Amino acid sequence: MLQNTLKRISPILFNPKLVEVALQAFQPTASFDEIRATVVAVRKETHDTTSITLKPNSLFKGMKSGQYARVNVEINGRRVGRTYSLSVVEGSALLRFTVKQIEGGAVSTYINSNLKAGDTVVLDSIGGEFTLAKAKTSTLQFVAAGSGITPVMSMLYTLEKTAPQTPVQFFYISRNRDNRIFADELDALAARWPALTLINHDSDTQGVPTAEVIAAALPGFGSLSTWVCGPRVMLEGIQPFFSAQPELLVTETFMPPVFAKAGDDMGPVSVVLDNLNRSFTTEGDQPLLQQIEAQGIQPQNGCRMGICATCTCLKVQGATQNLLTGEISNAPNELIKLCSTRALSDITLNIEL
Repeated sequence: MLQNTLKRISPILFNPKLVEVALQAFQPTASFDEIRATVVAVRKETHDTTSITLKPNSLFKGMKSGQYARVNVEINGRRVGRTYSLSVVEGSALLRFTVKQIEGGAVSTYINSNLKAGDTVVLDSIGGEFTLAKAKTSTLQFVAAGSGITPVMSMLYTLEKTAPQTPVQFFYISRNRDNRIFADELDALAARWPALTLINHDSDTQGVPTAEVIAAALPGFGSLSTWVCGPRVMLEGIQPFFSAQPELLVTETFMPPVFAKAGDDMGPVSVVLDNLNRSFTTEGDQPLLQQIEAQGIQPQNGCRMGICATCTCLKVQGATQNLLTGEISNAPNELIKLCSTRALSDITLNIEL
C-alpha cells in the first residue's frame, strides 16, 4: 500500500514546477528560479502614469539606479511583460517602477488600470547602461522629458544618499505641473538637497525647448557628464553639443525609433519558424516581431525598440536589415532582435516563446 502511494505521488514530489505551484498557493512569491514580487502599493503620479512599489523575493540580487527590468503580469491567462526603469534609490529593499500608459499598450494599460496591492508580478531581464558608472566629471547634468524622469529619479536619490556634495543640475521637461511626474517629490528633493539645481520647463507655457534652450539653462553643457532620457528627436538635437567629447553623453530613449529605410520596397517574403514548425508570408515592411505577432504567435519581448534584447532570436539563414542602423546582413546563424529587424529575403528563424 505505502509503496503504491509513493509511486503515485513521486512525480509530484520530485517535479520542481509542481512543487512550486503548490507552494505559491500559500506564498505567491515562492519560486526556485523566478524573481517574483508582491505589489505593496500602487500610486497615481499623473492621470496616465502610475508607480508600483514591489517587495521581491530572495532571488532578487539588486539592480543599479538607472537600470530597467522587464515587469511581467498575467493578462487573460497569458504572461506578458515590458521593460520599465527603477525609480527609487539604489539598494532599497522595496522596488518602484513608474509606468506611463501608452495607447494600445497592453501591459502599461493593465498596470495603470488593473494592478492592485497584493498582486504578484515577475521580474527578469534586469540590465541597462544608463547608470552613474558613466560619470567622468565632478559636476553632473541630467535632462529628461516626460516619463524619461523615471531612471533619472533613481539616480538623483542615489546621488543624494551616496554623494550629497556633488553638484547636480537637472532640466526636466513636462507639459505642465499636473503632468509633471514626481512633482511633489522633486520639490521636496530640491528643498532638502542644496547641491541640486532643479529647472522645470513646462512646454504648455514655455514651448518645446530646443537643444539650444537646454544648453543655455545648463552651464558647461557639452563639457560635463550628462544623462539624457527622452524622445529620440531631443537626443538627436543634443548630440552635436558633445561632438568634441562624446564619452560625456549617456542617452536612453523611451519612444519607438524612426526606422531606417532599406531603399526599394521589398515584396512579400517567406518566414519559417523552424522550431515551431510554422511558416507565413510577410505583409509590408514592419519589424519581424509585429509580423510574427500578426500570426497569433507571441515571442518573448520587452522594450520593443531594440534596447533590452529580450526578443533576440537565432536567424538560421536569410537576409535581414537592422531598422535602427540600416545595416543589411545575410550571415547565417546570426542573433537578431525581432523588434528592430525586418526580412529582406526568405528567412528561417528559431524563436523563444
